[in-house]
Amino acid sequence: MDWLKNEDNTQEIEEHKGDAWNILIVDDDEQVHLITRQVLKRFTFENRPMEFFSAFSADQAKDFLERCDKKIALILLDVVMEENDSGLKLARVIRQEMKNHYTRIILRTGQPGAAPEYDILKEYDIDAYKNKTELRKADLESAFYTALRSYRDLVALQSQRNYIEQVVSSINKINSAVDLSEFASSILTQISHLVGGENSELLLDPLEAYAVSRSPSKTKVLALSGEGEFTLDLEHSLDQLRKEVRDAIDIGFNAHREMYIHPYYVHYLLTQRKNEIILTFRSNKDLSSDDQKLLKLFSANISLTYENLILNEEIMETQNLLIRILGGAMESRSRETGSHVKRVGEISATLAEFCGTDMDYVQRIRVASPLHDVGKVSTPDSILNKADSLNKEEWEVMKRHTLEGYEILKETKNPIIDMASKIALEHHEHWDGQGYPNGKSAHNISMEGRIVALADVYDALRSERIYKKAWSNQEAIKYIEENRGKHFDPQLVDLFLLNIERFLNIYREYPD
Repeated sequence: MDWLKNEDNTQEIEEHKGDAWNILIVDDDEQVHLITRQVLKRFTFENRPMEFFSAFSADQAKDFLERCDKKIALILLDVVMEENDSGLKLARVIRQEMKNHYTRIILRTGQPGAAPEYDILKEYDIDAYKNKTELRKADLESAFYTALRSYRDLVALQSQRNYIEQVVSSINKINSAVDLSEFASSILTQISHLVGGENSELLLDPLEAYAVSRSPSKTKVLALSGEGEFTLDLEHSLDQLRKEVRDAIDIGFNAHREMYIHPYYVHYLLTQRKNEIILTFRSNKDLSSDDQKLLKLFSANISLTYENLILNEEIMETQNLLIRILGGAMESRSRETGSHVKRVGEISATLAEFCGTDMDYVQRIRVASPLHDVGKVSTPDSILNKADSLNKEEWEVMKRHTLEGYEILKETKNPIIDMASKIALEHHEHWDGQGYPNGKSAHNISMEGRIVALADVYDALRSERIYKKAWSNQEAIKYIEENRGKHFDPQLVDLFLLNIERFLNIYREYPD
């Protein structure tokens, strides 16, 4: 075994840092294992030592690789073991069946010339094909340097590819957000994945993160870390955050750039419409230049989504305000209070929530229901504000407000206004088919029509009108119970009465 003799035993053992490189020796000669370990026991690469594993046949090596949970950087593989080409067959299994193209393989043989070296390197994806009789310690160390450097670079490239794929995936998830709540929570979640993943040691606590926006008109906390998840908290003001977090965010806004303010990394984003976002998370060191480049790429691609959501929020706020003004104008014309339309909106939304509808439906009915009486714009004042009972002809005119409201609102292709048109048309239909204008019954009436029918009547009974005094809660509830299955959907009545305290709170919040 003079081919592996130790040419220099004077090398001092250095203090090693980091995990060891895992090396698998596959050879049917036990002496090869012992001498290889002895010769290379002091060898290091990038200040990391070697950890050796042994297999004495190709089958044993295959079984080890299938069961091993360690990443093997290099295999020293004998060609001739059970058969003359056992090593070559194992190399093919590693590359083709196991799909392992990262572990480097150095073939060693005591019978050179069995196959041309070039053909072996090409066909089997081998790093080196060495004759045992020519391989001394220096040659082996040189081969190790070359193979481990190649393994390191391949793994680094794959890691970067995975990182970029994760950035793209994160961007796609964030760009699918439909509102600022989902957007802000997604940002924090994806940022924590990007800089706190399995290959990163950046985050000490990936749950401590904050997303704060600042526009010319206001600064607000979009999202912050919660108990195991990221949550929206629009009511949470900046003043309520811990001082060290506040200070880091303020410095980021004032500096207009990203920075590390121990122990927080602050990432600054300025959008085209001059809105600013600060993403802050706890980290244990400054980010590398590569990390910062990836975050900038990430931020550049999410900024357009943020702009669109901000614009959409502004449009929705304007739309909702106009709907409330229009609904309130109709109520004031009939000498009813503006609080009536607010309460009908909140009662309808709360009842829809109890029915198990999604939050999009809940929000739409909250905004659309105040327009239930918009058709009264065409009803004469003499009828609308008459203190006495209406005669037959006047009642027929009054009933037309449902059709008039539908005509005003129909076919806009706006989901909120389209829902409002159904509500305007159907909120006086009865469960038993005795309502107007079309005598619909049961589930032929839309859910929003049935919900607003109950909300509107309950609030009308509880409110003072020109033709009546306000009823007590007990009187209103009795009326609703008596008309369960007649005027009102029985299931909605049950949900309403079961949760009556929630509806009483709405009266406390929006009094006349």
